[in-house]
Amino acid sequence: MSSLLPLEIFEEIFENLHDDKITLHSCILVNRSWCITAIPILWRRPFVLLNKPSVKLIHTYIANVFDQLESEVRLTKYIKILSRPFFKYSMYLKDLRTKILTQSIKDWVNGMECQFESELEGSFFDFNEVELVCHLYSLLIKSFISVQNIIHCSLENFQSLRGHHIEYSPKYPKFLRSLQIEIKYDNHILSYLTRINCVTLEEIWIGPLSSGVQLDSLSQLIKIQNSLKDFRLYGPRCEWLGVPIEIISALSNQYKTLHTIRFSECNFSFYNLFDYLGICQNLKNLEFHNCDFPEDQATSWCNVTFPNLEILSFVGVVYLDVEKVTTIVKNSQKNLSKVFLPCMTPQEDLTMFTEILMNCKNVTCFAFWANTDAELDAAFRALESFNSLECLSIDSEDGLILNSNQLSQLGKILTPTLRHLEICVDTSAESFEQFLLNLKADLESLTLSWCPNISDDHIKVIIGYAKRNSKLKYVALDNDRSTNLSDVVINETFKVIPYFRIESIDSCEVIRAWFDDSIYLLNSKHNFYSSSVINNLAITNNV
Repeated sequence: MSSLLPLEIFEEIFENLHDDKITLHSCILVNRSWCITAIPILWRRPFVLLNKPSVKLIHTYIANVFDQLESEVRLTKYIKILSRPFFKYSMYLKDLRTKILTQSIKDWVNGMECQFESELEGSFFDFNEVELVCHLYSLLIKSFISVQNIIHCSLENFQSLRGHHIEYSPKYPKFLRSLQIEIKYDNHILSYLTRINCVTLEEIWIGPLSSGVQLDSLSQLIKIQNSLKDFRLYGPRCEWLGVPIEIISALSNQYKTLHTIRFSECNFSFYNLFDYLGICQNLKNLEFHNCDFPEDQATSWCNVTFPNLEILSFVGVVYLDVEKVTTIVKNSQKNLSKVFLPCMTPQEDLTMFTEILMNCKNVTCFAFWANTDAELDAAFRALESFNSLECLSIDSEDGLILNSNQLSQLGKILTPTLRHLEICVDTSAESFEQFLLNLKADLESLTLSWCPNISDDHIKVIIGYAKRNSKLKYVALDNDRSTNLSDVVINETFKVIPYFRIESIDSCEVIRAWFDDSIYLLNSKHNFYSSSVINNLAITNNV
């Protein structure tokens, strides 16, 4: 069969199997031609495909740098066990996960140490373990000459390796497009990339960071890029990271190509933030998650426009001046699809709040805070014209909860296109049932982020709705009062709703998932209720 089709056809087929390591491995065993074609694809993302440390993987990579190892006299005796690979696997690597790489090297070294400990008499390769791990790390990093995407974890996560300098090759990384530094901030790699004039980055994602870190190297790295498109900076949880004006200034230099900016857990002490960002007319996503702005905000950015903006998010931002938000929304309404409004300073006549709402009527994802009944009434009048809405969140900074009349009204006005709903309610089970009966939409998820008087009867109402609407797969309830629900009702719920959770709900986290198009990551980390744990009910933590 292989002789009847040109090699390009098989290349296209194998490209479509890039996430299927089992099938690709089978393909390399068919014949030489298939092997040569599939190997570069299989070895392009091994850290992603495995998603865990692997001694075998590192064993192969170390064998790839045999020549460099052999030049180290102290290592020669012990690397004879390494079989020479048929391919230069390291040159195919595109996606690197340095945390998995480092842990895999440590595991390999520990295994070798056990293997030779009897003849080494306490001295392993004339190196100590830490030196050897760093030495191998440096050698392997240099061998990944084609790497394009790095998710980097600094050596701060490996306490025994702290303080050891990692050597990088002057030509590394030559083709880098994406840099993500997770968990711990590593100023060393940023300084290195700036020093070698790495100008190919299209994505820079940094964080979550510790407070008090120096961001000088980051601003310099941003400034020298040729085509930066996506920048994200995450501060520490429950603590704001002070962002210097130099970072914002550097981003404004990327105005031609920059389309995404996200700040999370950050503090901006200066007033001209939007004066700088307003230069970036190609922005599509502008997001501030749990960020802090100066209380007495300047008026200079009232005329800022982002004509191409699709996502505007002020998740967890409280009391941002309503006039400024109105200006951005009004000037960006043409393309806006997802909007999370901040909790804004109330206006007596609600004119500006209403103007914001009417300029959002074409969005598919919308979230807002309502602290007064007047604001809620204005929102309900506007929502009647939201004909494309798929996700809706209604929350409150001051604890405003939907009563029976408001819930009934909401059920009548919501568009049939709605798929995901997050609200705070305090009604009887009968009123809640009427709300669901009025609802024209077939919900896929329902989150009650504050439900102080939830009862078994309310859950039975949800069960009834789920039986009528097979699309409902996910229900989450706030755990403050939900722990009194009976096991019998919980068990019945699980039979009709596959993903049922009682947890401490963070409304901001719900919205982040909507904005990231990962509505709910249905994996083991969520600890959903299952039949095996129903009789031992436990409250799960929010992911």
